[in-house]
Order: sequence, then C-alpha cells, then structure tokens
Amino acid sequence: MAFDLELTSLNVPARVLVGEVTDLSVTVTNISTAVSAAGDVTVLGISNRGDVAVFNATVPPLDGGETIVVPVTEPWTWPAPGDKPTTFNWSAVVDAEGDTNPSNDSATGRTKVRKN
Repeated sequence: MAFDLELTSLNVPARVLVGEVTDLSVTVTNISTAVSAAGDVTVLGISNRGDVAVFNATVPPLDGGETIVVPVTEPWTWPAPGDKPTTFNWSAVVDAEGDTNPSNDSATGRTKVRKN
C-alpha cells in the first residue's frame, strides 16, 4: 500500500551563543489517508569551520494523518561548539522504504553561533 511520510519541519535555533546548549527536533507527518508508516530520521549539521553534528532517530509507526515530534523519548541536545562565531547549516531527511513522494522528505535550517 502507498504512503507518504512528510518531514513537516526542522526545529533548530536561528541564533545561539558559543557554548549554549539547545534542543533540536523534527516534525514528521504521515499524510497518507489510511496506511500506517514508519521510518528513520537523520539530522546533519555542518559549520563553516568544519564542525559536524549528527542526530538519528526512528519514527515509530504513524497512522494516516498522524504527526509526531522526533526524537520521541530523549531530546537531541546540541552544545554550540567552539570559541569563535560560526554558522551551522542543517539538513534533515526522513527515510521510509516505499514512500511514494520523496520530494517532501527533507528540510534545511541555519543556526548562527555568536559570542556574547
């Protein structure tokens, strides 16, 4: 049966201070009408200074029309690295075998890390 998991939003801060700790998340919706679907989410952040942050989680089975915020159990906690300002470019992807519409499976965001 056909289904479509949509990565509805990537929730990252627009600005943080060096060393500040913040939580990240994504929102996933099964926009199918009646088919249950599950998958995996990966969030990748790369700074213009070469810092890398990776977060992964499983999307539990969602009924048609159901929405969930991932991660489900423990938050993805991200400490802004370094001692100099930088910019993180984030990308997020939900991957589900059999998803019929990959055009809505990703999102991007940007975080500026600045000094006090």
